[in-house]
Amino acid sequence: MTEKPTPSDLSLGSLKKRHIAGVRVTAIIDVFTKAGVRYGLRTLLGHGAGAYIQAAFAVTQAVVVPTDGPNGLAFMLLTQFSGMALGLSISDAILVNVASNALSALLLASQP
Repeated sequence: MTEKPTPSDLSLGSLKKRHIAGVRVTAIIDVFTKAGVRYGLRTLLGHGAGAYIQAAFAVTQAVVVPTDGPNGLAFMLLTQFSGMALGLSISDAILVNVASNALSALLLASQP
């Protein structure tokens, strides 16, 4: 009987190289980059982000007991969606507060 791998057993060496490559790709994009190059690099970065998001499901299935697989996947979905919702609500609250303060200052300055 083989033992299940733990999260510490999973190698992250190749992920570090991918992160460095992704940072390098984002660093070479500027205002004068051709549109075709920008779209191609966006596609590469999108595939990398998608693979990063989907990797959690494979790790969950590898770590949990097979009978708890559906519960682990449901928990992963719940945490991913909750994290996105929390991040969006926080960023929206910051946007509304900053925009309303800046807009009120602008409107008060323009009054005669």
